[in-house]
Amino acid sequence: MKIPSEAGFTLVEVLVASALFVFVALAGFEVVRALSWNASLLAQRADAAAQLAVAAGMLRSEALSSVAVWKPASTCGDAVEFMQRDAGGASFLLYAARGGNLVRAGAAGPMNPCDAALAVQTVVTGVAGFTVTPLAASSLPAHTDPVSGNADGGLLVPGGITAIAVDAHAADVDGSHITTGNSLVEVAIDADPVLTTVDLLAGNRPSAYTQVLAYTCNGRCEATGPFPEIRNAAFTDCTPGYDFENSATYYVPAGYGYAAAGNGNQRIVVTAYSVTGGYTFAFSGPLPATIERTWPVAVWPPAGSPLAGTIADAFPVDYTSNAIAARGAAQVAADLGEPAAFAAELTACADMHADTTFDG
Repeated sequence: MKIPSEAGFTLVEVLVASALFVFVALAGFEVVRALSWNASLLAQRADAAAQLAVAAGMLRSEALSSVAVWKPASTCGDAVEFMQRDAGGASFLLYAARGGNLVRAGAAGPMNPCDAALAVQTVVTGVAGFTVTPLAASSLPAHTDPVSGNADGGLLVPGGITAIAVDAHAADVDGSHITTGNSLVEVAIDADPVLTTVDLLAGNRPSAYTQVLAYTCNGRCEATGPFPEIRNAAFTDCTPGYDFENSATYYVPAGYGYAAAGNGNQRIVVTAYSVTGGYTFAFSGPLPATIERTWPVAVWPPAGSPLAGTIADAFPVDYTSNAIAARGAAQVAADLGEPAAFAAELTACADMHADTTFDG
């Protein structure tokens, strides 16, 4: 009797199966490797984006407290420099790329970006590029953001731009005068794989209507004579005023109580209000405009005021006859401490109004 042989795989079948296993294993490895690479790239991108966000915030903060922002002369790559001034005098800050990093340096005078002796601190690591581009105010309507590709033309009207350039009363390391005004300095930072741009404008100079009040002499100008810094700012007068009306847009009840209504009855009364408003500054000149400084929302009468506990207005509020309407915008502002908060602007605007250089 013939015994049947056991079933098995031929050599060809074993080789084919082995080849398929190797192919599938390699494919799986490639998938895992790709996922790992993508995760690493995402982590790298997130880290770079976080560093650039911090750097952009630092640059904007430096600009807001500066009297001048400019691109200094350099033979070793772009840099951006800031000049700041306070009661202690002038100080300078420099940002530049060194050794693949964005670094920051400070000194009492303008700095040479190529000076190896500068004491620096690292702001962003792994910087592949650092580009600084000055932009004249008149060029902004035609300017295109290098990262987003968006044009600024839709935001700006060429005919409404008045170029302002004033002397910052300091010389750069190459001997040239540092000027300031409403020109921008555009900074592009490439921390591969992330690229960002930051537009910088000196915050303490007459770069726009909002800046005229931020930098008038008031003891801070180094030149003599009334308002030498803003004579070319195309303004002829400044008149302060109030943005405040007796309506629910500007104040609403914030506290309630009860008052006798006769025959043993009581009525609801308003004992305090939540108030807001603002100062307006009307500029005359070739490009007249009005700007505003808004008061933060506050409760009136404030705690500790002699008026606290004395208000008992009818409810619902009669906006033609109540304690705030009787008090008036100027006195309400004084009660809330706003004149103290805006004393510099109010003084500057009043002085500008009185100066014959501007008035008339």
